[in-house]
Order: sequence, then C-alpha cells, then structure tokens
Amino acid sequence: MKFAKYWEKIELPVKKSLFGKSSISIWGASNESREDALKHAQSRVEDFQRVFKNGFSKSNEYEYSNGYIKEEVIEEIQCADGAILGVLTRNYYGALVLNTEKVFFGDIDVPKSNLVSKILTFFGKPEKDKAYFIEHIKTFQEANPQYTFRVYETCAGLRVVVVNQLFESNSTSANSLFKALGVDSLYARLCKSQSCFRARLTPKPWRMGLKYLDPECRYPRKNKQDQDAFEKWSKEYELMSSKFGVVRWVDTFGSQKENADVMKILSVHDKVALSSQLDLA
Repeated sequence: MKFAKYWEKIELPVKKSLFGKSSISIWGASNESREDALKHAQSRVEDFQRVFKNGFSKSNEYEYSNGYIKEEVIEEIQCADGAILGVLTRNYYGALVLNTEKVFFGDIDVPKSNLVSKILTFFGKPEKDKAYFIEHIKTFQEANPQYTFRVYETCAGLRVVVVNQLFESNSTSANSLFKALGVDSLYARLCKSQSCFRARLTPKPWRMGLKYLDPECRYPRKNKQDQDAFEKWSKEYELMSSKFGVVRWVDTFGSQKENADVMKILSVHDKVALSSQLDLA
C-alpha cells in the first residue's frame, strides 16, 4: 500500500491510430520532492518506450505498474502502537475509499438476471442472486470454522469481511478465500496490484444522478482554479451522499473472537458507509 505526496506527469506523444489519442500521461511519484517525482516519471517514460518496442500497446495497463496509488490521502488510521492500519483516500471519480493491508474485504458482484439465467432457473438451476451468495458464504463458513465473516449488502452485490484475523493482501490464503467466496475477479486483481484491500465508503456519483469528478478536478490538482472547481463539486457530492448508503448489514457467520485491529477498521467503515434505511448507491 503505497501513497505519494508528490506527483509529476510527462505527456508522451503516441500514435493516434493505435491509442485513440495523440498523447498519453505518464506519472511519476515520490514522497521526497517534486524533482524526484519528475525523475520517476522520466524513468517510466523510458520503461514504456522500451516495453512498447516489444509489442506492448495497452497504456491503461501500464499505469498499474506505477507502484503507487494515485489518490488523495484524506486520513490515516493507526494501531495502538502507532503503525498505520488503514488509509482513507478519494478515488478518481470522487468517492472515499478505505485502504488496508491487513483487513480482509471482498466484494462480490451478483450477476444481473437475463434471459439465459431465467431459462436455467426454469430448468432447475439455482438463480445466483444475493440470497444464493449469502447461503454460499454461510455454508463455506460452517465447513471452515476458523473464519468469522461479517456480510453486508451493496448496491451490486455483497461485501464480506473477515473479523477474527488479519491477512496479507497478496497472500495465498487471501487469494484462496477470494476464489472460494466468489469475490469479483477485477477486485481481486486490484488488491494484488495495489497491495491492499479496498472498500468504497461513499456512493458512486452516477448512481445519485451526479456527473463524474471532472479530470481537471482530480488529484493531484495543479492550481487554485482546479482546487476551487473540486471544492464546488465536493459540496454537491457530500450533500447528495447524505441521502444514500453504501452498505447494509446482513449477518455474521461464525463465532471466533473479533480481532481488535479489524474492529477498529470496521468502526470507520460502518460510521461512513453503513445505513439500514437509505437506498444503496
């Protein structure tokens, strides 16, 4: 889990026929200085050019090799000994995200019902709705009593948290648990590439009828005009967010003793994201 104080970018000319645009932004990051961030960007340009020569053509994937999460740090959550347990950030479309290296979060996307799923249900196949996945989690926990799960409903599915033990985000045990529970594969890949578990705490703007955070308002903002535009958007976002929740508590499966560090993270998660009455977004 790596966040940087300083960010600099280099606009690199590319073939429009290949990339759909005439240049791409390559960012460099540092916690020391802007000069170091620029040097990092320059080294990444050289890496990109070398890799691109060998047939690489997906610039969006290249950004994942940056090693840093390009999000604004809002707050750090510390353990009793002062070590950083979690970090609150704002993602590229404006939502607050909880990042933690040790607390297992897993988001499960429930497939939308379609004609094929309806036909399969007609012929006796169980519909893979939220109830199906809740029962799957319950059954898995009964077969693996070393875990205690807290389960939340989200707009698009479920969120699962292991409350009785800590994990390494890139560990074999975490990856095995992702697969066993049916965690979204994209979420699992992001956890691996960013070296942390992530949980969105505030609504997606478009689900509330609000536009995306404009690119010029995104972090890192370069001037007062961009900062003022962001603050204007943020006020509207916060006002609309107060009318929505992100998760709703469903159930807890298992009886192992809760881990104190997990519960500290969950106290932040629940304070911001949890609602029992509001619509989920």
